[in-house]
Amino acid sequence: MNQKRISVIAGSILLICMVAMGLQASSIAQLTHRIEALNGQLDAQQNQIDQLENAIVQSGENQEVDSNVPWFWDLYAYPVSPKNLISSLQGQEVLIPYEGVLGGTIYFVLEEAQIIDPVYVYVPIEDGHMLGGVLLKYKIRSANQVEWQFVDGWWPDMN
Repeated sequence: MNQKRISVIAGSILLICMVAMGLQASSIAQLTHRIEALNGQLDAQQNQIDQLENAIVQSGENQEVDSNVPWFWDLYAYPVSPKNLISSLQGQEVLIPYEGVLGGTIYFVLEEAQIIDPVYVYVPIEDGHMLGGVLLKYKIRSANQVEWQFVDGWWPDMN
């Protein structure tokens, strides 16, 4: 009898394992189908993203945006470009109230100048040995005339 009982129990366990494996296979198939559907959605979204990126690139090619133009420039309708404003400092080193060191002559580093707002510009200065900076006030009088005034600055004290 024990042999028969063991066979029944073993058969029952085998049947339970087969049912469990069948259910597991069904679950795996459902999950595989769901993954395929999600991958399809991801592909569709990636296609939309690619189309949007292409549209952005194409619209950017049609517009010429100068990132060096301050936000307020068009608002005040200045008759001079920001580049020309900075260029007008060429030869204006008399505005710099500092002396160069070791025989150096102080000059503006115009390519690193920053227009801060509708009134002020920061301009680095150097003499070949030392680096400093000045804050200048500007007033645009016309397309050919800019009035500059020294406000404050920094230069290493060598004393």
